[in-house]
Amino acid sequence: MHLAKEEGACGLFFLGMAGERSLADPYLFPIYEEASKLNIPICMHTGPGNPVLNNVFDFQMSGLFLSSSSLPIVGFRDLILNRIPDRFPDLRFGIFEAGASWVPHCLYTMRRQFGGDAEGWGPRLFEENRFFIACEEEEDIPYLVNFIGEDHLMMGSDYGHTDAARDAQMIAKMTERTDLPKSAIEKALGSNARLFYGL
Repeated sequence: MHLAKEEGACGLFFLGMAGERSLADPYLFPIYEEASKLNIPICMHTGPGNPVLNNVFDFQMSGLFLSSSSLPIVGFRDLILNRIPDRFPDLRFGIFEAGASWVPHCLYTMRRQFGGDAEGWGPRLFEENRFFIACEEEEDIPYLVNFIGEDHLMMGSDYGHTDAARDAQMIAKMTERTDLPKSAIEKALGSNARLFYGL
């Protein structure tokens, strides 16, 4: 991590699970502690992070949804409900290439299980826990802002890849939108990412 930081790294790659371990497992605390000291955020990405799930779900029937795409959501839930951000008050967390449309449902289920008012399960949660979510331009961003807030939403274009998430026209599409305040667009396209990555 120190070498990566010296060479210009601005984020630490994680999957939604670390093998068979939850991201809330104390085994990972030394990594979080060092990342916090180095001002390197935890960047959760989709990917098959749990070998057991890979063996349980049939790719032909389930695709990558359960073994790959849903794992960042599991990571988010585990980190929040186990109050891991409270243990590392300077550490930032982000989720990438999982979209953001899952956020309202996840917050709803967490609130139903653990109680509290809607305000506590909205933008304040992302602010207090320093969680940033990358969304895609085609999602219902005005709706998502109600849950995530303007200050913790970033844009993902998967620039450089040729897969389904790639959107080479994302910036042009975002700047032409009229359903979002310009402040929200500017933050999602730039200042939020600079804050998240410590640039």
